[in-house]
Amino acid sequence: MDGKTSRGARRAGGTRVHLLGVAEHGGRLLDHLEIDVKHNETSHFTELLQPLDLAGAVVTFDALHTVRANLRWLAGEKKGHYIAVVKKNQPLLYARVKALPWQQVPAGSLTRDTGHGRTETRTLKSAHVKGLDFPFARQAIKITRWRQDTTTGKISRQTVLDRDEHMRPDASMQSLGSLRPAFEQLGDFAGFDAVADLWGGGVVMDATQRSGKRPVAPIDYTKDLRAPLLGIFGNDDKSPSPEQVDQHEAELKKQGKTYEFHRYDGAGHGFFYYHRPSYRAEQATDGWEKVLAFFAEHLDAEER
Repeated sequence: MDGKTSRGARRAGGTRVHLLGVAEHGGRLLDHLEIDVKHNETSHFTELLQPLDLAGAVVTFDALHTVRANLRWLAGEKKGHYIAVVKKNQPLLYARVKALPWQQVPAGSLTRDTGHGRTETRTLKSAHVKGLDFPFARQAIKITRWRQDTTTGKISRQTVLDRDEHMRPDASMQSLGSLRPAFEQLGDFAGFDAVADLWGGGVVMDATQRSGKRPVAPIDYTKDLRAPLLGIFGNDDKSPSPEQVDQHEAELKKQGKTYEFHRYDGAGHGFFYYHRPSYRAEQATDGWEKVLAFFAEHLDAEER
């Protein structure tokens, strides 16, 4: 169900004609009606759907139609199902859905498409719920969209529920420019849900590699980590070598930390660098999907 204002049609009084229509998901228009100037779409919800056999059918619509009375009628009297978009026009419902423990819900689906000058990765989470205080509601869904402009490389994120960058306002992006500050930020400050960093060697350091400027190896900060860690490695790399990655992983397990490591055969140092001979397209593409899925899994978002 969706409403549209006609560009060319106007009433005798000069007001534009607004139509509300219902169509099959394949595109076939089932019915439509004109919205009177003194009413809005929601007041015509039942009038438009009444003649249709909706038993067992799933009806979708935008957030304007997330109205308790209409959906109680749809699911109760018409025996239909619905997927309702939740925004702040339903503040209590919005708050309840936002407060669900989404970080504990695994992503059930991940898709990726390219078109219109951008690459979009979508993750979907679904959870059975109780106590939402909304007619017949049994399940909550969260869709997170990561969009990367193919020209500028800029990445944006959106979810239908909420969007919030969980980063301290006093933590600059420059401070996350190397692995050591990333570890320090994760260990010393609250408010970080996840950090992904593309690093070289030096995570694992022996005594000969330490100095006055680098007295502590990043791996020594492992015990203080307060957020999940993502690691992506090439098995042909020498710094870090597969043995050093093993040592790093062993320390994470020892300290009981949440982490996710991915290793790629046929990839060496700097295999993400598309402008260098070390670039490995297949491994790097899969690695970026791992990064986006990791952020979608562990970071929350507030719709803008």
